[in-house]
Amino acid sequence: PDLISFISGSVAKNFFTKSKLPIPELSHIWELSDIDCDGALTLPEFCAAFHLIVARKNGYALPETLPQTLLSDLLATVSPTPSLDCTLYESYRGESTPVNQQTRDFSRTEK
Repeated sequence: PDLISFISGSVAKNFFTKSKLPIPELSHIWELSDIDCDGALTLPEFCAAFHLIVARKNGYALPETLPQTLLSDLLATVSPTPSLDCTLYESYRGESTPVNQQTRDFSRTEK
């Protein structure tokens, strides 16, 4: 995987909605996972979000805050700046990609 790429909010939203989880739950997962509130997900942020989606699909309740086991991995890779609103599913703020960040289109299948 490309460890320096970011997944844009719109690509992540399209992927995560395939889980069929309710939008409010997906919004909460986004808020927990996008810890730097930049509207895009790094690979570790994406993995945290995907972990929460799979756990929820398996009947586990969503946590109020990101579990320490996931948070410590994320904090090691990003510098959080929680000054922004991280809501993606309600406001669609994640449509733009921060400057100097490459996005990867996960909607295509690779051969």
